[in-house]
Amino acid sequence: MATASNVDVTIVREVATASVTVTYTVNWSAFDRTTDLQYAENVRFVGVRSGRAAHTGPVGDDLLGIGLNFIVLISANGRAVTPRTRSLTFPLADLDEAFLAGHTDDEIRAIVTLTPWPPPAADMAGELVALAA
Repeated sequence: MATASNVDVTIVREVATASVTVTYTVNWSAFDRTTDLQYAENVRFVGVRSGRAAHTGPVGDDLLGIGLNFIVLISANGRAVTPRTRSLTFPLADLDEAFLAGHTDDEIRAIVTLTPWPPPAADMAGELVALAA
């Protein structure tokens, strides 16, 4: 089964937007290389609550309402690894995981999910049988 590794997020703040770049490596198994099985690729972002005094709520992650939620199909094409780079621009407010006025040290993590995408089902038709009236 394919896995993602070396996930890295770079965020460049602009006036009202943030340019987010996610880079990672897809590692293909021998089965993936042999069958060329396709995977649906999904990148989502979470805000990390570290438990510091400036953060509210319990320590943990909060899923942000942004991410690559459309389906992108990728496959090994015989390779052992595939480097990936995804770049997006979001309103800066969408990356605010702390929800505190004046709080500027948001902590964002990207989560990459690779889901096997099965081939379409084959339809088989039987022989034509006449019904007696």
